[in-house]
Amino acid sequence: GRGDSAIIVLGNQQAIVIVDGKKVASFETPYLIDEVASVNFASAADTMFFVHENHAPLRLIRRNSGWEIGDVPFDPAPKQDGGLAFTDTNGYPRAVALFEGRLYFASTKKNPQNLWGSKVSFPFDFSSNTDKALDDESVSAELSGLSITPIRHLYCAKNLFAFTDSGIFINATSPVTPTEFIMQRNGTEGIANIAPSEMDQGIVFIKSAGGNTVKTASDARYDDVTKLFVTNDMATLCQKIFNNPRDMAVRASNETSSAFNMFVVNGDGTVALLTALRGENVRAWSLIKSPNGIIHRVCQTDGTVFFLVSRQFNGKVKLFIEKLTFATKVDCQVKSTVAIATKTFSGFDMFNGTTVDVVADGAYVGKFVPKNGVVIVPYETKELEVGVLFSWAVETMPAFVALNSISTISARFRVSSVTVQLHEIREVRVNGKEIGLAKWGRIEFGSLPPTFTGIRKVRLSGYANNETGATTLFEGTSVGGGKILQVEKAVNF
Repeated sequence: GRGDSAIIVLGNQQAIVIVDGKKVASFETPYLIDEVASVNFASAADTMFFVHENHAPLRLIRRNSGWEIGDVPFDPAPKQDGGLAFTDTNGYPRAVALFEGRLYFASTKKNPQNLWGSKVSFPFDFSSNTDKALDDESVSAELSGLSITPIRHLYCAKNLFAFTDSGIFINATSPVTPTEFIMQRNGTEGIANIAPSEMDQGIVFIKSAGGNTVKTASDARYDDVTKLFVTNDMATLCQKIFNNPRDMAVRASNETSSAFNMFVVNGDGTVALLTALRGENVRAWSLIKSPNGIIHRVCQTDGTVFFLVSRQFNGKVKLFIEKLTFATKVDCQVKSTVAIATKTFSGFDMFNGTTVDVVADGAYVGKFVPKNGVVIVPYETKELEVGVLFSWAVETMPAFVALNSISTISARFRVSSVTVQLHEIREVRVNGKEIGLAKWGRIEFGSLPPTFTGIRKVRLSGYANNETGATTLFEGTSVGGGKILQVEKAVNF
């Protein structure tokens, strides 16, 4: 509500609040470290609600005097079968959402398929008029099905979604009223214990693993023909990029990029990244690996993506909250800027005794070991970036050849050359071969080499067939930067 977003970090029975990169508050919570991954939340303006099946729901609120946390002040609390719905015996809700002016809770141990909604505009009032249920009074519903299907997550967009182990349920009528609250099944794909999100007019989620399936990404979109939300697998051709996913976040398109990005944190500390442009039928997955870090969690706020990363420096493992940015040349970057050029920079104490990569005014200088937080470079500069250099790689889909003659089905062919359109790039390799990007012109001594924008053709060797196909691998480093805009292959028999 104040125009500045906050990051809430949950730990073992404690939490911290970070605003603009600074810790502004901390408080105790009942959540043990093993329970943190199962905590669900919903927020609006300066208020956030937390739920977990083992603990009473909490409310975190930001006031002018600071941050306050406590039990949700029900007046009165939801009821079930003549008694309180949320108790130590019945369990507490697993899911929470705000939809159409109501505060919703769902799924306790005793009633895993039930939902409870407050009065409209009164989020803590779950009372009802037994003589005549008015449209704005509290509501409740139970999912119907042949088996008990616990609700894992609630999500609200234009509809209220209840995600379960065996399918998605969506409110069949809108607005919801005490007499018209029906949750209709749409699809049979279950959800993993990761909160869903909205992406490009669809709801994306991580499928639960079961049988021969693995945890991969799916989306639910409204189908005008069936009048239902239909689920689609988003990673049919690249399931190997997923390794026991445990967190997810979505960044919407903005003024600098028309693409949507979906970040899926894997159990091995890598990140599966989806770049999607639905209007142009583009859906591309890539894998992010931090050179010396393990990524544990991801979140986004106001279009900025943050990762929770553990790194080892000088024999000690530390946790960092790091911002994703394309303006840096190194991973785990710490930057120092001065007005007058100098060779000596300080403020790098976290790297003491550790070999790190150093970039000066955008140019790679080499590897250094900071001592007492100081790095001394061989020439004077105004800006120093210290961190870990990283590499990037892009591999195209196989170049399969459509052959009409039966006698040539197994014919060998080769990609004889690749023509690539590049944008603002300093270095790139194609199948291990360096592309020459030098241009005639004048540059000042000590300045960065100019970037290249244009088209380059690279001749290749080697054969493939229609069983293996032929891919093209592009590689570079973080200091090379740039973009690959288009790739064209020439195939010879």
